Amino acid sequence: MLRVLVFGGSIPAGKGVRRAYVKILEKELKNEGLEVINLAEKETTSFDGVNLLAPELERWSPWKVVIHYGVDDMYRPVYRSEFKENLVHMCRRAMERKVRVALATSHTFNHEYENQIAGIYYRAIREVAMDLGCDYIPVHMIWEELMKEDRRKPGTFFIENGSLLNEKGHRLLAGIMKYHFMKNAETTAEDNHGSNHKGY
Repeated sequence: MLRVLVFGGSIPAGKGVRRAYVKILEKELKNEGLEVINLAEKETTSFDGVNLLAPELERWSPWKVVIHYGVDDMYRPVYRSEFKENLVHMCRRAMERKVRVALATSHTFNHEYENQIAGIYYRAIREVAMDLGCDYIPVHMIWEELMKEDRRKPGTFFIENGSLLNEKGHRLLAGIMKYHFMKNAETTAEDNHGSNHKGY
């Protein structure tokens, strides 16, 4: 069983809903050999993640960590430079312990000005992932494509008059994240199989 820890703020913690996307994945991925543990906390930023990461790595000894901050950081606001530095710190801490790291962006928003602000943080996430060789999950890009392809109304995925996802939004996010979780797990299984048969 491969253990995955999810760190983040209000989105992975499921603020405003009964079942966050992580809770959905906990159940769906258990039969696929993945143990998903949600360590996200509502209304926390990447600064909280920096303090939380090290002791939880020690406690759980995971195969992988998913770092899913950004939305709370943008509303605080946490400066982009601080946000990026926090991500780098968390990634390096995990990588020092030979733990695989994935960095995820979040959904797009109903209002263009929110998308412009979110884009600043999403670009920082991508830069850190590319610079440090982490897995990158561009949720916002996939989300936008799904909205266009299926002609969905973005507002139907949000809590009324807000920027947080409702139950339907979390189900959609779970589908996006599940694909990347499974893809990485399958790659790891193939790598382990190859190393076990090296020379034969």
